[in-house]
Amino acid sequence: MVTDVIRGREKLRILLAEDNIVNQQVAIGLLESLGYRADVVADGTEVLEVLNRIRYDVVLMDCQMPQLDGYETTRRIRELEQKCAAPFDWKAPLHIIAMTANAIQGDRDKCLASGMNGYLSKPVHRNELKAALDRDGEIQFIAAPPDKVSTTPGEILVDIDHLRHISHDQPEQMQQLIVKRFRLIQAAKSHALLTNSLAAASSAGWKRSPNLCAS
Repeated sequence: MVTDVIRGREKLRILLAEDNIVNQQVAIGLLESLGYRADVVADGTEVLEVLNRIRYDVVLMDCQMPQLDGYETTRRIRELEQKCAAPFDWKAPLHIIAMTANAIQGDRDKCLASGMNGYLSKPVHRNELKAALDRDGEIQFIAAPPDKVSTTPGEILVDIDHLRHISHDQPEQMQQLIVKRFRLIQAAKSHALLTNSLAAASSAGWKRSPNLCAS
């Protein structure tokens, strides 16, 4: 039944490991459109740190991350699982799905060899993500149902539903639109910072040098 499917999606606890903020927003938007929610971290060291505190059913693992990439992170998770030491003594292996921009057979083999269960090529398409998360029997619930979505500091808020509508649900177009919004927000922040700095300088009694050209 549809209700049972939705309930299952609400129970599935997902961790998204992705260092690119644009890719984070696209992935979160696609997950939400499928009825899922996820917590977000930006590199492999954060994945391991979070897994020490919270149990997840699925990790969407970017392969190319700073400090500790997805391959090495997965290998360490599998080693900890084999030792069955708390908190990695869950009843079933964590389901890890690779996300990589290198859509070649050798890279797919590398993902599976490191211990990952599945593989998605970037840009991730909605139907492929849905298929990866809907495979009956492959993903076992080992975590408590999520109660809220964690966000990374400084996260850019984007109206994903609106972006999906105007981009016709195409990941490539969604990425381009989010990049444009990111640049606009950064420009606005820079302008506000400059304005505040000039105001502070003025209130402090500083005078503008006559050698500076007005812009």
